[in-house]
Amino acid sequence: MNTPDTNIVPLYQDRKIIGYIVIDSVISASSSGGLRFCPDLSKEELVCGARSMTLKYGLLGLPQGGAKGGIIGDPDVSEEVRQSKLKAFAHAAHQSLVKREYIPYIDIGTTQADIQYIFEALGMKSEGRTHLLSNSSLYTAISVFNCIISCLSKIDKNLKDSTVAVEGFGKVGRALAQLLYSNGAKIIAVSNRYGAVYNPNGLDITALNQFDEHSFYHAVGSKKFGEEIPNSDLLTLPVDVLSPCARYHSINNDNVHSIQSRIICVGANNAIKPESEKILGDKNIFSLPGFFSNCGGVLGGTMEYAGLTKETIEPFISNWFQILTDQLLQASIKQGKSCREIAQTFALKRHQRVKTTKRKKLLKTYCFDTGLKVYKRGMIPKSLIRRPAYQFFHRLLSEIAF
Repeated sequence: MNTPDTNIVPLYQDRKIIGYIVIDSVISASSSGGLRFCPDLSKEELVCGARSMTLKYGLLGLPQGGAKGGIIGDPDVSEEVRQSKLKAFAHAAHQSLVKREYIPYIDIGTTQADIQYIFEALGMKSEGRTHLLSNSSLYTAISVFNCIISCLSKIDKNLKDSTVAVEGFGKVGRALAQLLYSNGAKIIAVSNRYGAVYNPNGLDITALNQFDEHSFYHAVGSKKFGEEIPNSDLLTLPVDVLSPCARYHSINNDNVHSIQSRIICVGANNAIKPESEKILGDKNIFSLPGFFSNCGGVLGGTMEYAGLTKETIEPFISNWFQILTDQLLQASIKQGKSCREIAQTFALKRHQRVKTTKRKKLLKTYCFDTGLKVYKRGMIPKSLIRRPAYQFFHRLLSEIAF
């Protein structure tokens, strides 16, 4: 998915590659995206991930370039070894981080503490109210959840009559599974990198959520919750909804013909290989592009950064993603095009418009940006920024047109 503007920066320590930064697009000389920490990380995964960030920002009309970062290594090593890898990444990526060419945030294998440690290793301090956000995974889950509700309505189903499998019982997958379970869906299978558990009668997600990532493996093995199955089998279960919240291209040409779900709503970036999306469409399986269904994390995180509260953000995302999913599905039927083609075309056009707007520094955008900067430095109270911030985001979402 390389474009002429894609900038792939390999990072070295002692002449050995320890990771990458991939910048897909820039606005005002800056880009942002998650930082992954994985042993099998590939350059191609980050290239696709950086493009997804461009599409998310473009779809939402946010003035930010898209990027992804990655550290090659096992995130389960000792704290000492982990910090040495984070520090090595920080120094190798020094120029991009200090100049804000790449602004990282949490992703697979990384935490808020990791991001903070990287900046501290470079002697960089937070500005005023600038802080690392803790609810982005929940906001991602909320957008996926509401996409699922809209898709189910298209096949005359509701949550309480639906079976679901969630691949990737991590930050997003746990939150999504809990939302689905709490609203009556039957979750028959979940997995993480340590294993998968299946129960045709439904899993107790609240109980499973009591286990952390490592002890989840032992919970699965104990057969207390259900039958242990190979992770790959979860993807081909006969369910109403499949939600891949794990890794890059988990649905691919090797398994796409065995997919039996009626709906796929993605929580992970680039979980479906592009060629496989067409095959799913030919099989009449509803499949929304990941940059659309999971961009609630970007939206909610940005809203939180602008001073809005979780209590305001959650219903905002819920309401808008049901509306936008309905619009996208209707446009797909009317135009005879895939949801990806329609959403991607709109996102790229809007991203270019936002880029032009930032160059021209239109008065409305300039005033909001200035107010936000002053707020972040603690010079004005939240009460003064919340109303214009809410109106700003409402306008951004209302301008999405498929």
